[in-house]
Amino acid sequence: MKQRPPIVVAIDIGQRGEHRACKPVGDNVFTRTLARAIEVEGSAQSLAHLLHAPEGTLLRWSVGRADMPVRAFTALVEYLSAAETRQPANDGVADAATPQPSSERLDFRVGNLLAHCARCEGSEFRRLCPEQPLKMTSRLACRTCGSEVVHGNLLVKLGHDLIARKRLEALERNRRLQAMQAARTKSSSDDETA
Repeated sequence: MKQRPPIVVAIDIGQRGEHRACKPVGDNVFTRTLARAIEVEGSAQSLAHLLHAPEGTLLRWSVGRADMPVRAFTALVEYLSAAETRQPANDGVADAATPQPSSERLDFRVGNLLAHCARCEGSEFRRLCPEQPLKMTSRLACRTCGSEVVHGNLLVKLGHDLIARKRLEALERNRRLQAMQAARTKSSSDDETA
């Protein structure tokens, strides 16, 4: 079996003050989630089998050379959430019922699209238990309104928002192309009649 190069995972995803310019081009929520899933599963080949995707495709997703379908991303989030619930807590501290004071500022982005609060459209979040590592099952609070959301659910919503935006962009691009083709057709028919 041939050796794969290790995949580097950014642990402090989205925190203010991080050096985004140093990250690889394909470093985003999708690639980090996939890297974490490969780490948990043990190999890209095994994870590809679980996702019913060719290993080559999975590896292209992992470096950002191909777009991951939202269905596959959702399956990854569900897989990681299930794996996290099976693991015993590292320090035995459970998420608190009330938000703990924290100056932490997390944002989650793909390109220039930010995950946002469903209640107030705020795009900054904080962990309810900042002493625990950020997991798919971590509870977050919107820094603007305090509304709570599960990290994995927020990422799935971001994936759906990205697909909706890409569809809208494709629709607008097709409309522009049709308008240009109609203008060319009209221009060439006007030239022929003159």
